[in-house]
Amino acid sequence: MATDRANYSSLGASLLARWPLDIVGAYYRTRRAEEELAQATAQAESARDGIAIEVSTLAAEITDATAREAAWHRGQRESRAWFVAAAQGYEVGAVEPKDLVDALRAYFTARFNHLQAIHDRNVGFAKLERATGRPLLEPSAWAPTCDADE
Repeated sequence: MATDRANYSSLGASLLARWPLDIVGAYYRTRRAEEELAQATAQAESARDGIAIEVSTLAAEITDATAREAAWHRGQRESRAWFVAAAQGYEVGAVEPKDLVDALRAYFTARFNHLQAIHDRNVGFAKLERATGRPLLEPSAWAPTCDADE
């Protein structure tokens, strides 16, 4: 007997799978991706170590510049007092011109070094802000701190 499939209803299912046969190529691509991940991880760790070294170096520079700024600030004040005393002594004839020039040279040397120390400290803070990506000082802290009348 012959069955006519067109007159019967039926239900069927199928499963289709697509599998590449490039097993060796997939293995090497996976291996390369794992190596690139390891390289990126090592670079990230190296970058973190570099940032830590840079931050500690900049912190030491800022500490040094702050100490120099305080010392030269004292030196500027004392050399200014010496210059004023020498100028008054020269006016009354008690001080030689060489002593007045020495006092003036000491004052301007101390003043220049004080300004240089302030500059070095500010540059150190700016570099530290750049390295960390965070503001360390308020904008008002960047104002000049060396008045000549101190």
